[in-house]
Amino acid sequence: MATLRIKHETPEKPQMLLIGCGSAGRNIASLSRRIRRLTIDGGGGADFPVDRSTLAVAEMEPSMIRTASPAFYSRLGREVEGAHAVMIVGGLGGFAGGIAAAAVSRAGRALGIPVIASVALPFDVEGSVRRASARKSLDDLERTASITIPFENNIINQTMSNVRISRALDIMNRIVLSPLEEIALCADSEFLDSLARSHYRGRYAVSYSSGMDWEKKGAHGILSELGEQSLRFMQIHVFLSINSGWEDSAERLGSALLSKAGECDVTVWVKNRKEEAQNRIGAIALY
Repeated sequence: MATLRIKHETPEKPQMLLIGCGSAGRNIASLSRRIRRLTIDGGGGADFPVDRSTLAVAEMEPSMIRTASPAFYSRLGREVEGAHAVMIVGGLGGFAGGIAAAAVSRAGRALGIPVIASVALPFDVEGSVRRASARKSLDDLERTASITIPFENNIINQTMSNVRISRALDIMNRIVLSPLEEIALCADSEFLDSLARSHYRGRYAVSYSSGMDWEKKGAHGILSELGEQSLRFMQIHVFLSINSGWEDSAERLGSALLSKAGECDVTVWVKNRKEEAQNRIGAIALY
């Protein structure tokens, strides 16, 4: 039977480590002011520079075998010490972005640390080879990460065609970072512990709502954004930024979602934000 839980953000937040893999991952990680960061890249300026002696790709049919050196795992183990969860951001398909992300995920899993990855897939125009490499990296992540949330860069062509590409990419970077910041701000140790042996794929959506019956309108907006209810979501985690009366509103919002989302557990994480003009609802659906 599906359950509803209401949780308020805890003052004692678990320690997270945000790892930006590749040049895109570095750009995304740089936007965060809330999470301790580490960058891994083949270019200069990364906290953890890598090259082909550190990460290797052996092209073999019908698959690609990717390996990381013992030195890579040794240093990574030192970097993640003390973290309750590892968060990965990056653009898949390239050398550091894809291969390092998968290696970080394997290392986190081996150390018993939950790994949450939010990653972008390349544009179609970047070619079939890069898309295939990205798909391989995504498959690797999904086998080892606790939660993997993929985003399609192609959405820029569909929804931001009138926006300059530099601005559109900046918006996309913030979207990719958003689910991790939601978790870092609200999640507690109980939630992270529940991920220890889990492998979920996730979808992320945001909706704003105000006025009469805003909870029902917000629930409808979130489910519309998540789409494809045939995926049979197992859990929906809602991150609610609200300006007043959070107890009753969180209950109404959660109940509205529970009534429409089928046999799916719903948790509403509440953040009091008095300066908000509207109530912001972010959601991560796990399946």
